Amino acid sequence: MHIRSIRFYSLILPLTLALFVVSCKQDQEESEQTYTQYEGPVFGTYYRIKIDSDNNFKPQIDSVFQAINTAANSYVGASEITSLNSTGKLENPSPTFLSMIKQAQHFQQITKGYFEPALYPLIKAWRFEQGGATMQVDSLELENLMSLLPMEESVMISDTLIKVKKEGTKIDLSAMGEGYAIEGIHQVLIDAGIENYMIEIGGEIFARGLNEKGKTWTIGIEDPSKAATNSYDNIITKVQLSNQGISTSGSYRKFYTDDQGNKYPHIINPKTGYPVQHHLVSVSIKAASPLVADTYATACMAMGTEKAKAFIAADSDVELFMAYYVKDSLKTWNSPNFYKIATQ
Repeated sequence: MHIRSIRFYSLILPLTLALFVVSCKQDQEESEQTYTQYEGPVFGTYYRIKIDSDNNFKPQIDSVFQAINTAANSYVGASEITSLNSTGKLENPSPTFLSMIKQAQHFQQITKGYFEPALYPLIKAWRFEQGGATMQVDSLELENLMSLLPMEESVMISDTLIKVKKEGTKIDLSAMGEGYAIEGIHQVLIDAGIENYMIEIGGEIFARGLNEKGKTWTIGIEDPSKAATNSYDNIITKVQLSNQGISTSGSYRKFYTDDQGNKYPHIINPKTGYPVQHHLVSVSIKAASPLVADTYATACMAMGTEKAKAFIAADSDVELFMAYYVKDSLKTWNSPNFYKIATQ
């Protein structure tokens, strides 16, 4: 699973560990029911879905993925977002694209711009999209690109037309692609009356009901200080999910190091246009909506430790776990109900 240190960029991202389903030795010794499992590559990462049903949901799952790729994958030449970014307008958007861009605008507003889909030109200027970086962006260029923000002022959205109001504005929706896909698959399974399942895409997981052993789904969160080993033993904490989603975003895998050895995460602060300079390295958001968890995790990583705490404290339906450094010591913090299991 990947850590979204560059989640604003595209739907094509590297596979890394962030969240993973865990079980204890005692569980492994108990009888286990067989769940149907679907897995494979998607959006540049990997998906795994376990469903307590013999029905074949592969066509519906593939349909969700295809709809998002066609609408919002900027690496697909014929996608709607590529057309919008190339021509400055998109007539008669598909229901998927219209829903995604309206949701993106909503989250841009409620996070006060820390979730910013119009950040794409800035990311290209810093060359993070290519996996490298430059710390020499011209200040005048930076000022011009910052004038394209926020999205709500630079993009006009109607049911029949999406149009750029400021020339040079380009939109990227990848920071919500996985959460949106999980939401879609979750709805497919709800409509089919399925009670027990787990949906995992990259750094996102949604779980409902019970796992194969008849127990609540248990999710492990990776320890940022031990990430280099890529081991399933490197768990900083565990959380149980019951009809909830969790998303982890982090900066500890993707960063730029300058000539003096200073590290700059591949995360742009939408308020300054520069890479963030805080010590927050990992954020995990738990929420009833996987899309909320996904977008909030991205926003909180841009905010930094104290602003993220205050933002989550104002929303009683969302919980936060974070890891951050104080000098060379890794610290953690969680909101009061992060470990509480939701009632079905």
